[in-house]
Amino acid sequence: MKIFLVTLAAVFSIGSAASSCSFDGAWPFLPDVEGWQPFDGQDEYLGDIPAPKVVLRELRRGREAPGVSCGDAGTLRLLVSLPGNAQYKITDLGVYFRVIEGQNELGIFPDRPLVGEVRRRGFELQLPWLDGHPSDQIPIEMSVEVFFVSKALQIGRPSVIKIVAD
Repeated sequence: MKIFLVTLAAVFSIGSAASSCSFDGAWPFLPDVEGWQPFDGQDEYLGDIPAPKVVLRELRRGREAPGVSCGDAGTLRLLVSLPGNAQYKITDLGVYFRVIEGQNELGIFPDRPLVGEVRRRGFELQLPWLDGHPSDQIPIEMSVEVFFVSKALQIGRPSVIKIVAD
């Protein structure tokens, strides 16, 4: 009986792991309004928050119908980094997205600032959404402002990227 229960538990754990998916690559940004100031160690003002450099690394559409592991997910990978002359540390900033042209019907861009995997002076962000089978997909065409936001919730200048996919 014990062998049967152990075997049954193993089968269910393998089945549930295969049918679920996880996308690590973007987390909520946590501000610190009272504890953070835009000054370096010598009380020098760091300057205005610069516009980010944004590189579209990958846009992948779903390949299968919903419910088939991760095959129904679309993913967008972006590298969002500080310009070379910026005095800020990337770990003191979050990234905010605002769709200015087109629709965010698929929910690709959340309504809160994010952080991602730190890559030198930037974040690599992976943004997933439920995309479905290619026969059910809607075209994506939008312009998006990308801002840095400080821990004190100061907003920097934007950069604009265009996201297009059939």
